[in-house]
Amino acid sequence: MIFWGPRMKNHLAIAAAAALLLGASHAAAAEFVTNGGFETGDLTGWTQVGANSHGYTQVTGGGVQYAGNHAIEEGNYSTEGFGGVSQALNTVANGVYQISLFWATSNSNDVNSQALQVLWNGVDQAGIFGAAEHGYIQLLYTVTGAGHDTLTVQGFSDHGFNYVDDISVTGAANGPGANGVPEPATWALLLSGFGLAGATLRRRKAAMAA
Repeated sequence: MIFWGPRMKNHLAIAAAAALLLGASHAAAAEFVTNGGFETGDLTGWTQVGANSHGYTQVTGGGVQYAGNHAIEEGNYSTEGFGGVSQALNTVANGVYQISLFWATSNSNDVNSQALQVLWNGVDQAGIFGAAEHGYIQLLYTVTGAGHDTLTVQGFSDHGFNYVDDISVTGAANGPGANGVPEPATWALLLSGFGLAGATLRRRKAAMAA
């Protein structure tokens, strides 16, 4: 049986605490979007944007959703321009974030009659123009937070609709370390704890050998 002295126990406690912090940083994936799956049955948390005089952006269900009971249906004509939804997010400046959403179309369109944009602070991340009819596919984009950011998902489709569901933004809830990349202080604590524990073990072995 191995008996640890008080000093060794302190070193191991430091290492254990650092390991917990490290694990927490990897597990953290805070969700920044409200009602990303539209399961409220309406556009709670979102602002409707763009022209919607003839086409529309609305919450729908009836089997066209990716998951749950609802999705949004974008039906603007190309002549009306983009229509969709937008949401303001409170992020961490310089934090790295991942945008995820699921997108489907109900008919085929050429580059002039169908589009989908995923805007982060007004900059299009998707750039999709023209698509064959398809079921839900996942779209992923990596962006950098400014502290206060705006996510917009919008499109048009002359033939059929764009369907969008499960919009998500996850990432650096408490700084860069919360997105799975440990912060320097966490690494320092972890290495310090294990280093001290190792040094104590070496001294104990040397003393026993003498």
